[in-house]
Amino acid sequence: MLTDQTQNLLGKRLNTTDLKSLMNLYSAVGLPADVIFLLVSHCVDRTERRYGPGRRPTIHQIEKEGYYWAQQGLFDQESAAAYLREYKARQSKLAAYMQVLRLGDRRPIPAEEKYITGWMNMGFPPETVAIAYEKTILKKQELNWRYLNGILRRWHEQGLHTVAAIQAGAGRRRGTQPRQAARPHAAAEHGGGKVPEVVSREKRCHTTEKSCAGRSPGFRRTSSAARTRPTSAAAPSLHRSRALRR
Repeated sequence: MLTDQTQNLLGKRLNTTDLKSLMNLYSAVGLPADVIFLLVSHCVDRTERRYGPGRRPTIHQIEKEGYYWAQQGLFDQESAAAYLREYKARQSKLAAYMQVLRLGDRRPIPAEEKYITGWMNMGFPPETVAIAYEKTILKKQELNWRYLNGILRRWHEQGLHTVAAIQAGAGRRRGTQPRQAARPHAAAEHGGGKVPEVVSREKRCHTTEKSCAGRSPGFRRTSSAARTRPTSAAAPSLHRSRALRR
């Protein structure tokens, strides 16, 4: 029954390798037959949406998606149906994200869809992605998906997801910037003490004045003695003049 339904959805007969992969989902992975039918239908819809009508997924792609469903715990029809509803809701929002990224009305390629889906899972609305996009363009001058994703991941780690939260966080960062250090003379005025540089300058001037005051008398005595003491060259002439008078 499951084999016939899968062949109808894929529009081809399954070969032996395909049948083994399908049975692996049932016996090894543990997905019930009705969940596998939903899985195959989902993969067909997704492939047509990405690549156009008439395109079909491979069995390998279906098997890979089946492992993902098992990791998400989708082992019954109710949980699988809830996941598909959530998936369709996310897909309907992709257009809004593509618009804020200036990518037009086209459908995102798988790599782009993976980024956008991750942002939606982190809780970022299109308006927040638009802010990260502007920051990316200012820094890189182009849409750099890795850089934009890094901005959003940092915001996610800080718990900032909405535009209001991001603006409030930016305001708090501006308000907590360190103030400039107080000028030395202002600190002296408030603290009641002298600035070290001023004290040092006054001390040097005081020392200089003391040394100059100590040397001045010596200089004056030396000068007076030099004026009153006769020179050695004038002494013989004085003696000859006295001898002639005698």
